[in-house]
Amino acid sequence: MSTNPNRKYRVLPLRLSVIFLLLLSILLLQACSSGTKAEKTVPSVLNFGYIGSNSLNLPTGAEGWGLYKGIIQEELKKHGIETINTFGFPNGPDESEALISGRLNAGALGDTPAIISYSGGAKTRFVGQINSGLKAFVIGKKNGPTTVKELEGKVIAVPKGSYSHRYIIGLLKESGVTKYELVHMLGSDAAAAIARGDIDANVGFGADALSLLKQGYPLIHASDDTPHLAGSSVTVANEDFLRKFPDFPKVWNEAREKALADLKQHEAEYYDFMSQIVGLSVEDVKKLYPVSILTDQPISDKALTHLEGVKEFLLEEGLTKKEFNIKDWAVK
Repeated sequence: MSTNPNRKYRVLPLRLSVIFLLLLSILLLQACSSGTKAEKTVPSVLNFGYIGSNSLNLPTGAEGWGLYKGIIQEELKKHGIETINTFGFPNGPDESEALISGRLNAGALGDTPAIISYSGGAKTRFVGQINSGLKAFVIGKKNGPTTVKELEGKVIAVPKGSYSHRYIIGLLKESGVTKYELVHMLGSDAAAAIARGDIDANVGFGADALSLLKQGYPLIHASDDTPHLAGSSVTVANEDFLRKFPDFPKVWNEAREKALADLKQHEAEYYDFMSQIVGLSVEDVKKLYPVSILTDQPISDKALTHLEGVKEFLLEEGLTKKEFNIKDWAVK
């Protein structure tokens, strides 16, 4: 039987080609697998934002207490987070910008700016409600308006985009006040403006508001009298961060739960801590930031109902334009 002497030379390149293709496929599969794994690799650093500024550089509430005592750091370290950096912001819209840009991975802020930001296209997710029933006050200038009705035609300062912004609009609407001017001012600026008589009233909260009341400026209205208009704070996270750390909401909320349980066992120490954070006496802290406003469940039916109400109000007032379901915003 005759054989072709060149046959073995044709077979060899064919076999090499098959082997090469198999190796290339394996390498491509490994690359895809590595890419997916890298995408979900938990970052070693968490950049967390909050509203305010203080010497401890910490937020209020269970989150601040947990970071102060090291409870949250200990829990997150188990999952790869080695460092937690905290950043204070003067208001919610500024913090929202930092979340949108990616400078922050997560943060605590008012429900109103968080919803406005998300409805405007921000790639964030609702992780949990921090507190409810946040206090705000409408304070008049001396020898000025003393009732809500008397705010007709007046100039009112408020941090626009904040929960106090929603509060004053809702209050004026329910009181039948239709002509007024809202000007954007933060607490310290508004306090100076009302002292000069540049504005007729200020919608404030925290130390700045309490200081004005102690100086004799008239209290026109307190949010406690309209609890349906009171604000809450929420934790939100950047979607890019959640893709790398999908379990963050669960891990964070469990860490917060431990911090909340701990502060309830050490309330006196907690109020001392809060006194340092907000710059008020312990007695004033108990009035403005009682432990009772801190929520036990991050995502409850009550929280979702409240946030749905906030969203509907913002839509009605034209402060946001996008309709969405709050449950779709919340992490599953």
